[in-house]
Amino acid sequence: PSVFVAVISAPSNFEKRKMIRKTWKNHLKAESEKGSLVTAGFGFIVGVTANNVTQAKIEEESKLYGDIIQIGVSDFYRNLPFKLTGLFNWLYRHCSKVDFLFKVDDDIYVNVRNLIHFVRSYHPSNGTIFAKNTNLISFQINKTNSTAGKWSITYEEWPWKSYPKYYFGPAALIHGSAFLPLLAAFQTTPLMPFEDVYYSGICREKAGIEI
Repeated sequence: PSVFVAVISAPSNFEKRKMIRKTWKNHLKAESEKGSLVTAGFGFIVGVTANNVTQAKIEEESKLYGDIIQIGVSDFYRNLPFKLTGLFNWLYRHCSKVDFLFKVDDDIYVNVRNLIHFVRSYHPSNGTIFAKNTNLISFQINKTNSTAGKWSITYEEWPWKSYPKYYFGPAALIHGSAFLPLLAAFQTTPLMPFEDVYYSGICREKAGIEI
């Protein structure tokens, strides 16, 4: 089975990307060369920055390493769903035949041998998202227009009492057969500010995908 590794990063996280290249990206390359895993691609997924100096450094970094995928949305927390939608569109255009997408945050150290084990174990399981904390049922949402806190959401943004079942975590393994159903759901589902809830809850449920 093949896997595309997408590391969700921020434009200014140069040191985190540097550390990943020195550590587990090297392990991933070594295992791929041994034939333990088919790596269909690897990319750091970043959004757009208004800082010209940072943007110039990203372009230099991309030329040097060839592993930057810049999505055309402003890079801040509540734009993460836009960023993820951009990633799926990029995969559909460039890497649609891959067996798995492994999506991981840039502050996580990946045990490559564990990744290989999961990919091999779950390869036959079509249309599925695998992640930790998949049994999390959402909390109740206030119906008042709250503006405080990272996880606040207004009644206008989400008028229901709770979210669908979703996973909340820094990494997920998404089966390739789930790509098109998720893309279709993205295109017909209004965006909301929380990435995990949006794609692994609302859109996943709409697409009929298990977690």
